Amino acid sequence: MRGRTFFFGAALILVGGLLLVDNMGLLPANFNVWGVLWPVALIAMGIMWMVRPGRMMVNRNRQDQALTLRLDTSQRARLRLHHGAGEIHLQGGAAAGVLLDGHFAGGVESNVRQSADETLVDLRVPAPAPFFPDYSDGGMVWQINLAQELPFSLEVETGASRNTLDLRALQVRELLLSTGASDTEIYFPQAAGHTHVVLKSGAAAITAHVPEGVAARVQAQSGMATIQVDTERFPKGMDAYQSADFATAANRVDIHIETGVGSVKII
Repeated sequence: MRGRTFFFGAALILVGGLLLVDNMGLLPANFNVWGVLWPVALIAMGIMWMVRPGRMMVNRNRQDQALTLRLDTSQRARLRLHHGAGEIHLQGGAAAGVLLDGHFAGGVESNVRQSADETLVDLRVPAPAPFFPDYSDGGMVWQINLAQELPFSLEVETGASRNTLDLRALQVRELLLSTGASDTEIYFPQAAGHTHVVLKSGAAAITAHVPEGVAARVQAQSGMATIQVDTERFPKGMDAYQSADFATAANRVDIHIETGVGSVKII
């Protein structure tokens, strides 16, 4: 902690010194002080990310929280996760009669609504973290178990995080992942019928596993990203990688990739 305090103290002194010298008119007229300060701030945050990956934007004052939601008469559920930095671990395994059971290191805000025969669950980080965060050993770590018998639509929005989405035992029919500088491991459902997937990422690394016996089609729009697909299982066609039996398979996953830089691997 002493080293991190010294680091941010030195950064603040540097920033304050530049602003003071600029206000005194001692810098050249064509010198853009803000053009220097923003890169310095980004470099400082990047250094701290490398020192303690997955701990950026953590507020020490947040409390750990448990959350359990019971099943009702809904025929399906939509789960939205608005996460920031830290970790997400999501899988099946909720107890009988339970829609969602989770432990949220750092806390969570929940909003549950029922519309017709669908339950909508919205989970988000309780409050914004400070610009220069205080670090803690707990981090913003969400561990979530879902009901395996109910069809789900899943939306995950996250930033600088490490995520594991194990959907193998779940009935996930839709998955939308929007992520920034993260490292995400996805295991697609084994027996959910047709699953529609959209992966949107910036500078992220995504590895997605298609279970044996599940067909897949992969379409990608990328900038400077590296897209790797197992072409033995999913041969490359005119506009997509696709299993030979995709059109007729009982269990299949339709994957659309929209990414800038980073890497996406489909295996």
